[in-house]
Amino acid sequence: MEPSEAPSLSREGVSDQPTALRTFAVAHGDGWSVMSGALGRVGDLDDGRSRPAKDVWVVAAEPADAPEEAGVRTPGLPPSSVITPRAAADLHRLGRHLERAESLARLLRATADRWDDYHGATHAAGSDGAGRLALDVLVATLRDVSGADADADLPELVAGDGAGTLAQAVTAAQRNARAVPDLLSPDAWPAFAAIEREIGRVRRTRGRDGTLALGAPLGRMVTPLLSLAGLLDEAMVRDVGWHLLEVGRRLERAEHVVGTLAGTLGRAHPPEAERLLVDSTLMAHESILTYRRRYLGGGVTGVWELLLTDEGNPRSLRFQLARIIRSLEALPGTPDGAALPLADIADILTEVPLRWDEVANDGTRRIAEELDSIRWRLRLVSEAVTDRWCARVEPSAWPGVTP
Repeated sequence: MEPSEAPSLSREGVSDQPTALRTFAVAHGDGWSVMSGALGRVGDLDDGRSRPAKDVWVVAAEPADAPEEAGVRTPGLPPSSVITPRAAADLHRLGRHLERAESLARLLRATADRWDDYHGATHAAGSDGAGRLALDVLVATLRDVSGADADADLPELVAGDGAGTLAQAVTAAQRNARAVPDLLSPDAWPAFAAIEREIGRVRRTRGRDGTLALGAPLGRMVTPLLSLAGLLDEAMVRDVGWHLLEVGRRLERAEHVVGTLAGTLGRAHPPEAERLLVDSTLMAHESILTYRRRYLGGGVTGVWELLLTDEGNPRSLRFQLARIIRSLEALPGTPDGAALPLADIADILTEVPLRWDEVANDGTRRIAEELDSIRWRLRLVSEAVTDRWCARVEPSAWPGVTP
């Protein structure tokens, strides 16, 4: 095929360049409909090099229609029709990755505080031994809920490039955000930049005197992450995309709450170590001040109530469950696969208070079984949502063309 030529701006100036238009068609009824648009490619198309896409201006054959008369109201499009499925899927993943980043930052900060206090202590009797035991439990929990490499140290869990790190979650969130820039507030980008700066500092520096000194940079990361959460809540219209984003956020937070509780308090520990674990768990879930006001005697029972069944605590599992159900009901075609696990989780939360104080002979709390069951059902809900709204179509090749 002989390509057309069109004026194109290059480093040498304006010159005629070979120009190709790649059009697109979609299946429509028993045939095909050609879409009103094309992708422009400029340059020699036979040299095997990748060529940049260009804006192609098509001159109309006749003047455009006159503007509508003043006072004539044009009806708007329904909310479900102004976002593409791909954009909705990117928003869902954006919600998950941002929530994962914030949850990891909080848990890393709580763990780093214990590290600076107790790293190097032994498990011998006394407060230092209890502190080291609590630190070991926190590190193991952190690696479990993040899915990171079992040998990764805390700085690597913050700024490493591997799976399960805070940096990886932020990078994934940025990728999702860049895919839908017209759906987000421009104020989101300075917040992302602030997080990147802190991650860069962690990569370049380590603490002195045997400490990690991660608390300060992690605290500075939580602030812009909270700003992003506020923008998602206060600067987005409640359309299909927002509800999918909300489902992603709440599923991620629910899984993190359950995973953290199972790891830190799923087993009974000596009283001093358990007190430290209670405080660290509550700090990681932004609930320690409420806990201290309500539960003057301390103890683990208040943690279960505050983080599992308190419907007024925005960090509790029951709160996440209510938000997930509300957003799923607002979406078109809620998947049947999500309804049953959600109902089962609600039933489990009704029964768990009966098992709060039960401990098996091996030190495992009976409620740990319920937490594992909830965690498994949350994954079923996540899979159902992904299959229904976020599955990508498998690429197919044109006949005779090697992909």
